[in-house]
Amino acid sequence: YYRLKYDLRLADVKSIQAQLPAATSMIAYFMGDKKAFIFGIGADELIFSRIEDPASIAERIEAYRHLMTDPYLENSPTLPSPSHFSGRSALLFQDLLEPIQPLLSSRFLIVPDGIIGYLPFETLTKSEAQNTEAHWADLDWLTQDHALSYAYSATQWLEMQKRENPSGDL
Repeated sequence: YYRLKYDLRLADVKSIQAQLPAATSMIAYFMGDKKAFIFGIGADELIFSRIEDPASIAERIEAYRHLMTDPYLENSPTLPSPSHFSGRSALLFQDLLEPIQPLLSSRFLIVPDGIIGYLPFETLTKSEAQNTEAHWADLDWLTQDHALSYAYSATQWLEMQKRENPSGDL
């Protein structure tokens, strides 16, 4: 109890890197009211990127979530086309993952913050559909090349790795 309540140490980059399994990276986000950041941590690399306009990212995520949960909110009598969906999805990929693209290994762990925690990264596409006749199966889904997992925080993930899995596998 004492350790849980009073041990306020945070995970440091070297400790995270030591526990990351091979071909795995961690992508952590911070979303403030006026500033937002992406932290990419790989086995021997660290990328730090600023999200230029957090308010517009939040709006895009909300619109994207509405598109998935109630597609008729778009004031259209039909469901959105794969090309329309992939356009919105690819914009979020560009905003949230492209800045740390060199760290996008075959597996990565996402540590979301704020509204990013409501974004299902599994639904993102890496690029917009090339034509309006594209089918859902033709889209360049993020999950075709990457396995994703989530953690509440880097510190929590590190503690779980140390406690449950001394070998460091996800």
